[in-house]
This record gives sequence, structure tokens and C-alpha cells, in this order.
Amino acid sequence: MKLSNVTSRKFIESYPGNGRKILTPNGYVNILEVHKTIKYDKFHIVLENGYELKCAYNHVIIDHNGNEVYVKDSLNKLIKTNSGISKVIKCEDLNIKEHMYDISIDSKDELYFSNGVLSHNSGKSISTGIYLAHKYNFNKDINIGICANKGPMAREFLANVKNILVELPIWMQQGTRVWNKGSIENESKMRILTDVPSSDSFRGFTIALLVVDEAAFIRSTIWDEFADSIFPSQSGLAWKKNIILSTAKGMNHYYQMVKGAREGTNGMNIHEVDWKDVPRYRPDGSLMTPDEFQKKVVDKHGIIYFNQNYANEFLGSSHTLISSEKLGAMSDAEIEEIRDGKLKIYKYPVSNHNYIMTVDAAKDGTDAFAVQIIDITDFRFEQVASANLQIDYLLMPEFIFEWAEFYNNPYLIIENNEGAGQSIADQMYQTYEYENLHFDSDAAANTNNRAKSRKKYPGFRTTTKTRKQILQTLKLFIENDNLEVNNKETINEFYQFILINNKFQADDGAHDDMIMSLALTFVPFCNTKNFEDMKKLVNALYRDDRDLDDEEGKINFGEMLTIGSFDSVMDEDMDSEIYKENKDYETIEEYMSDMEGFV
Repeated sequence: MKLSNVTSRKFIESYPGNGRKILTPNGYVNILEVHKTIKYDKFHIVLENGYELKCAYNHVIIDHNGNEVYVKDSLNKLIKTNSGISKVIKCEDLNIKEHMYDISIDSKDELYFSNGVLSHNSGKSISTGIYLAHKYNFNKDINIGICANKGPMAREFLANVKNILVELPIWMQQGTRVWNKGSIENESKMRILTDVPSSDSFRGFTIALLVVDEAAFIRSTIWDEFADSIFPSQSGLAWKKNIILSTAKGMNHYYQMVKGAREGTNGMNIHEVDWKDVPRYRPDGSLMTPDEFQKKVVDKHGIIYFNQNYANEFLGSSHTLISSEKLGAMSDAEIEEIRDGKLKIYKYPVSNHNYIMTVDAAKDGTDAFAVQIIDITDFRFEQVASANLQIDYLLMPEFIFEWAEFYNNPYLIIENNEGAGQSIADQMYQTYEYENLHFDSDAAANTNNRAKSRKKYPGFRTTTKTRKQILQTLKLFIENDNLEVNNKETINEFYQFILINNKFQADDGAHDDMIMSLALTFVPFCNTKNFEDMKKLVNALYRDDRDLDDEEGKINFGEMLTIGSFDSVMDEDMDSEIYKENKDYETIEEYMSDMEGFV
């Protein structure tokens, strides 16, 4: 941020550059302004190459990897200088406070050499603090809120603002009514409050100017509660501004905000710096090309590390079931109708189309039910309707039956792991006499002879083995563009469906009901008449053709999914090398490689 033409409360005096220049990694550039700062703790550092620098404790210098480092934290760090990389061998607090001098330069990367040491202008937090101090001192009747993942972080942000305010000339300062660690208020009824994100944040106050620091590190469920509490209360204000600051951490709510800002769909303005615009240096101090720097990082850490740390691909530390490329391309469709106030319809039923309907029942009968309806008529499956509803489980069969009739009596798969699910499946079979219902087969049956296979319980019981299989098949369908997901809730759950303790599941505080109900669509892949047929179906995902080779000629994919006539494969007949239950995995790559063993 160039500070030209801005009255800054970090600075007490400013002078024009008058044509002076300063050395930067890109040569000499013009100095726009020189600013005298408030008093800061003074530090002294010495480098191995003999360079010295006396500056503020929070003066920013650049290490050998291009990262910003405060001078107070620089001991033994490798620092960039105009003569190459050198180690800081002395970092001393001089125990005095002095006015310092900062500059604004005509360079978008804001890097310059101070006594030969590569330095950086003020960061985003200080710049934002300057803005807050200005608003606080020259406006009235506005509540400013500072929110961070942890209380001390928010109070530290406020402390920066307070340090700026106390250095103002006495004739410019507002009278103070409140001056606490967590809040301040002046005589013009301007307040700055701090809080942590929750549904009760800043209760009793309408926040006109909100700053959220490290927003990506706030748990998504907490962020949703916080956003639902704060943002609607701002709707009646004549003026409001929200400043969201963060580094990336996975494809979560912050990713959604950034994506919307990039696409211009959420009213936010985004400020980004391309990694190619940041200069990088060789050990001898010479400038690297962007391609050379990228190759160096990729060779050392891999492409995933580079993408998440430099290319803003929001991979973060969490590995999602669906690749970031596919997640980024997913978009929800327009809802045609909300039937019975519950079922979101994206495509109306077609008379000659076949459908699968799945139900993920609530665990205790009072939680939410997830329902998916998928058109499986051709090789490109499509989610045509879905519901995520809170309802008494005794009433659920009525809605299921009505929606099933509407969609041509689809093959119905109800997870029966919990009591509510089994009760619903039993009602669909006994009370509603629904014929096209999936049954778990009796484990005692001889699966090599279809005539001897006996139905046992209506519904599908998910096990560790089958859960892995239906999720992997779901992944293959989506990543090979053979399943179109239209529901926004389902898409959002994929962002937080990650590998935890060797198992793909919802991140802490998130939900996976819509994903698991969608995965139930692929139960037929578990229950084709033999294991070889399942492998043929899954292998077909890797080819463009829609026919499968067989010893007797061609097999049409659609014919292999004869709805309502699936037989089961018993666990004891399955290849033990394909299903590995209770195995520990070191990496996601090992897990996915193991899962691909059934292909």
C-alpha cells in the first residue's frame, strides 16, 4: 500500500521525496514520501557480512526464502542483502524508544535496501491499524469491531491502534472515556471493541466497521454462526465496511469469499499479489527468474506444496476427497421448485428416465435427514433433486413415498445403520409396500447361486469396507465428469470433507450428511452380481467410450444397472488384498493408492 496523500497516525510528520531515489531489487526507484514515525523500541542487528542496521523492533526484513521477518525475531536467520544472503549474528534490544523514519516508494512490491539489508514497508495489519486509528479519531457515533480466531490476537491488533493514537499531538487527540485492553471509547462516542467469533460476538452493538484477522483459521461452523449474527445487523446502516484479512487454509469459507470476490459475485473487492511479482534471489544475491524459483521449490517440496503456499490454490493442510481443481469448477444450479417446502428440484422427472433415490437417516430420529435423487439413465449421472430436512422420523416415509412416485418409482436405498433408518426402511416395505427397495442380503446365502440369495433387511448397512468403496466410486465419477452435482449444500460439504485419522469425514464441526447420501447412489457398484462386473463398471470411468469389452462382445453400461435386481457379494468372498480394514495410512497418496486397488 502506498501511503502517499494519506494522513497516517503511525507517522507524525511527512516530507516529499523531491526526486530522491533508493536502491531496490529492481534498481533505483523514486521515493514518494519520507515519514517520521511515532517512537518505537530500538533494536540493533549485525550480519556475518558486516552489515548493521538500527531500526524499530518490528521493522520488516526478508529472509532467504522470501518470507517477512521482524527484526526482533531475526537472530540466526539468513537474510537477503544487496551482496547476497547473510546470517544475523547479533540482535540487541537497545532499551530506548526513538522516532524512526519510513518511506513510501514507487514500487508495487514495496521492497528496498536499508543499509544494504532488504526491507519491506508496513504490512497489512499495521496499514489496517492506521486506517482504524484515523476513523476512530475523526468520526463519531461508529462502532468498530476487531475479531480474530483468538482473543489475544484481537487485543494485539487493538494495541497497535492504541500505540498510534497515543503518539498524536495533544491538540489532535480526542478525550478518552474508556481505555481497556479489549476496548476503547472517545468523547465522540467512537468505540473500538474486540471479540472472538461466535453467534454472540459484539452482542448489543451494531458494528459498522469490522476487521476480521486470519479469517481462514476460524472454524467454518463458527464462521457461519458469526456471519449470520454480524452481517444481517449491518443491513440497516447507511455506511459500513468489512475488512477480511487472512492467509489461505484449505477450501473453506474463506476460499468461498475469495472465489466470489474474484468472480465479482459477492460484492467484495480483493487485493492480491502474484507470486511472480515478488523478487527471489540466489545465494549470491542475484535475481532469480520466476520459472527458476518455481522449479527450485517444486523440486524440493513438490507441486502441492508450491500451489498451496505460492499459487493461491487454497489446498491448505487439509486434503479433500475431491481434487481442488474439480472443487473449484463445481457450481450450484438454479432451483426449479421446492416441493412440499423440502425437496429442492433441479430437473423435473422424465417419463423414460431411470433414477436412484437415497436416504441418509438421522442418527437419533431428531437430526437432519439427507435425501438425494440421481438420474442414471445414461453414463453421465446427474443430481436432479435433494433435501436436507429436520423432521420426525415417523413422518419421513410419507415424504419419501410421495417423492418416489413423482420420480418414476426409483430404486430406493435407505441407510439402516441407525434405528431411525431401519424403521423408515421397514415402513417403506411393510406399510407402503414399495417394491423397488434395496435389501441387504442374508450373509448365510450362497451368492454364487442367485436363486439361493435371500433378502434379509430392507435398506443398506454401511460398513468400513463398503464406505471406502462407495466414496472412492463417488470420487471417480465426479473427477471424470460422470456425475453432475447441482445442490449448493452438497458442494459446500465437499470443501470440508477431508482425511482425518485415515478416514475421509467431515472436518471438526462440519457435516457430511449430503455427501454420504450421495455416495449411497453407488451401492449398486457394491452389489452387482459378481465382483468382476463391478470392476468393469469402475474401469469404464477411465475411458471415453460408453461400451465395455467382454469375452462375448460389447456390454452396454446402462444394461448392467438393471434397477431393482442387484445381488450381493459376501465379505468373505472378496479379495482380502482389495479391502484392508483397520489399516494405518501415512499419507493421503497411500490411502488413495490402496483404494484404487479394486479398479
